[in-house]
Amino acid sequence: MCPPQTRRAFRLKQLFFIRTENRKDSDSDKKSDSDSDKKRESDSDKKTASDSDKKPNKDSDKSDDKKSDSDNSVQSQIPTVDNQTDSNRPSSEVPAPSAGITGFSVSISYDEDILRQLRESKSSEIKIYANNGAALSGSTLLTLLTENKTLAITGGIASLIIEPANIKEMSLKAKDKIAFNLSRVTWVNKNSSKYSNLKTAPEMTKHGDALNKRLLEYCYDIKISVNEKTLDKFNAPLTVRFNAAVFNLSETQKNKTSGFRRLSADKYSQLGGSFASKNIFEFKTSRLSVYGILISETLTNITASTGKNIYMVNGKAKTTDAPPMLIGGYVTVPLQFLTDALEAQISYMEKTKTAVIKLDGKALSLTAGVKPPDAETAPVILNDKFMVPLKYITEQFDINMICVSTGKDEKAKEIFLHK
Repeated sequence: MCPPQTRRAFRLKQLFFIRTENRKDSDSDKKSDSDSDKKRESDSDKKTASDSDKKPNKDSDKSDDKKSDSDNSVQSQIPTVDNQTDSNRPSSEVPAPSAGITGFSVSISYDEDILRQLRESKSSEIKIYANNGAALSGSTLLTLLTENKTLAITGGIASLIIEPANIKEMSLKAKDKIAFNLSRVTWVNKNSSKYSNLKTAPEMTKHGDALNKRLLEYCYDIKISVNEKTLDKFNAPLTVRFNAAVFNLSETQKNKTSGFRRLSADKYSQLGGSFASKNIFEFKTSRLSVYGILISETLTNITASTGKNIYMVNGKAKTTDAPPMLIGGYVTVPLQFLTDALEAQISYMEKTKTAVIKLDGKALSLTAGVKPPDAETAPVILNDKFMVPLKYITEQFDINMICVSTGKDEKAKEIFLHK
């Protein structure tokens, strides 16, 4: 039998051993519980993430929608130059324009965007930004016609405005495919880096070669096609806008700004126009071509009305011996109007009833009662006045003519000529 001291020492060792093992077990349990908790948290996180992926976040969607609306609002205020950042760059950093477009293919559809704006907006003008062109269905444009809405298509700093009258003139069907393209091009003399071959040389000398050179680097080739057939001209005038903010024009320069249509490598037709707001310049045209703006010293603006002998040339009143009038639905003017308003030279042969009109180095011969091949009507003699179809004259001499009805009377026309 062991002595008492030995038994007491042995018992203490047992107690110490038991307590030590209990402590180890407790620590092990805690560690196990902790690992289990961590595993449960990890699994929970994974499940939450998975559920989040599957379940749409409404608050996030709303935030994105607000951001999108805000972006669109800001975009409409930025004077774009081919992309949204160009307008903030120094002129030397603006990317060089392309030499032109070869072919006419547009695949980006804006139907949903336009229909959404029709649902959500009360504005009379629907706007789309299409630097790479816009494809639309006939049904969308017919909806715009029904709603009496105007469509503004912007590419770079240029915009083409399509009025309900233009849509009506296209005679569209719902399944038709319409493409619009505003492609930036530059007007450079192939044989020189200067623009000396243009009629604009006098303006460039006076206003500084650099400004008009830069303006001519922002021309836009504007095209419309229906079912891949390119349209050429409209009876109802089209409106073209240019955002001139990037050019920082002075008030004097703004007063002498004119739109122009390129005719050939060294010729253009001035179109006049005016600033509709601080930086938005707009003009009207009946054709689709290459357009731009420039500072002009030679622009002549003529305003006349059917049935009125008094007309205006650059703001000064003049009188003609017979007023412009509608004959067979077409505006006709007397020869005196051509000499006084357009500064044309006229020679008339009474025996053959033939008039020869000379203007800007070109000559045109017209005989009463004989319809020229490209004219819509023949010249006539009315009350001893030789009356000529004005539209045919302006087309032959590359003069911009815009004719609009005044009021409800379709026979009352206001005539705008720019030369």
